[in-house]
Amino acid sequence: MDQAIQNFVRPFISPAKTQVISELTKLASPKVTVVWVFLIFIFFLYQRKIRNGIGVIVIFSGGGILLSIIKQVIARQRPFERMVPEGTYSFPSGHTFGSLLLLFTFFYLIVPYFNKLKPLIQITMTIFFLFIIFSRVYLFVHFPTDILGGIFYASFWWYLCSYFAAKYRFWQ
Repeated sequence: MDQAIQNFVRPFISPAKTQVISELTKLASPKVTVVWVFLIFIFFLYQRKIRNGIGVIVIFSGGGILLSIIKQVIARQRPFERMVPEGTYSFPSGHTFGSLLLLFTFFYLIVPYFNKLKPLIQITMTIFFLFIIFSRVYLFVHFPTDILGGIFYASFWWYLCSYFAAKYRFWQ
């Protein structure tokens, strides 16, 4: 599966596209994700929903720590042909994990404050997520199964955190 998808992507590669995609994929880098989480925290402070802000920090930081451990345990090497340097192991995709957690955060925690903008926010976040997963395969920094691993892990982590938040009535 990995090889078939990589072979499909290969004919679409060009230096100009690679330059643009490698810059845009930084929007889901760990450093930028920390900025997103900080802004979401500030938003919840402004809304006087401090527990929601703390919850978002816990979800992202706890998930990120576990992601690092999983990457070290599995220790899957990145594709040999990668077009941009990456410093960690490949599985699961951290960019995919972080961008999907952002999508879930916006869908379930932010959108309720912006009902009139709900479709715009949901479409924008979905396009953002799809672009990020495409970019990771296009740049050959991940195998497609790394992307699936990131999707599975983010979904499982969000569900687990949501389950406990609901059980203990954490969200305000």
